[in-house]
Amino acid sequence: MSTTVHGWYRRHPQEIASVGQQVSLCLSTKRFRCHEATCSRQTFAESLADWLPTYTRRTCALTKLMRQISMEIGAEVGQCVLAYLQIQVSGDTLLRILRRFGQDHVPQADARIIGVDDWAFKRGKTY
Repeated sequence: MSTTVHGWYRRHPQEIASVGQQVSLCLSTKRFRCHEATCSRQTFAESLADWLPTYTRRTCALTKLMRQISMEIGAEVGQCVLAYLQIQVSGDTLLRILRRFGQDHVPQADARIIGVDDWAFKRGKTY
């Protein structure tokens, strides 16, 4: 653990809007100098992994909200809903969040209703 501050840099992560207003964060993050001779890194930054993972542009809470909205209503409609909530995101980003989350976390329900394509029967096609 080093205590020698090498410098500072700013991060501007996106956060959940509050009372209809967009929240703007500006974090000053410390960079420390490594004094170990065997260390391959010269400097390293302080960790904010509890609520802002490394290299991300949004907080964990906002990512969780985006994932839940896109899982329930879809990416493109989710983009419109999030724009209404003053959160700027693209549909492609919502799809990336869903893919990163994985299929193993999607709740599986038993099929209660099965649709039958009656147009195919009228045209003489069976599957």
